[in-house]
Amino acid sequence: MVTPDELREILVKWDINYTWYEIAKQWSETHRFYHDLDHLFDLLDQIDKRYPNTSKERDMLILTALFHDIIYNPARDDNETKSAKFFISKCKNVNDDIEDIYDMILDTKAHEGKSGLSSVFNDMDMSIVTKDLDTLLKWEEEIREEYSVYPDKMYKEGRIMFLNSLLEKYPQNKENSLSLISWVYKNY
Repeated sequence: MVTPDELREILVKWDINYTWYEIAKQWSETHRFYHDLDHLFDLLDQIDKRYPNTSKERDMLILTALFHDIIYNPARDDNETKSAKFFISKCKNVNDDIEDIYDMILDTKAHEGKSGLSSVFNDMDMSIVTKDLDTLLKWEEEIREEYSVYPDKMYKEGRIMFLNSLLEKYPQNKENSLSLISWVYKNY
């Protein structure tokens, strides 16, 4: 299990000038319903299961998880860019590994990793799409809450386009994904 102490140690080891408390506070903003601490903790659990021992890759995945949605405003389309820039602004020493984490954060916009480790992270970040229909419907409810600034018609069009784009990337759960798309179509 990734503990708060480990998170603090990683932030210090990588010379990140931001605390776990400050990170958790941002992930707890009141407009977050899916992109919240539960999502972050899920990612940290997935990282811990796949990389149970201390390693550079584990640290890089953890830092990517901590910062990939640190800036999150559903009314904007530049959250990943702002999150990546925010991350780099908190780094005391920018090196190749920090730049790789920056790129991994940017890769979450299209959910396509440009490196092996980034692909691993994107699969973890999007693991929700491989879940059962009840879990997908709960996800949909939380995403709709986040995007409540948009009227139903506009949300529905954008959401269906997004969900359809996932069918090719994540075909292993096609039946449930199609059921979710149908549900969105009928309910908004």
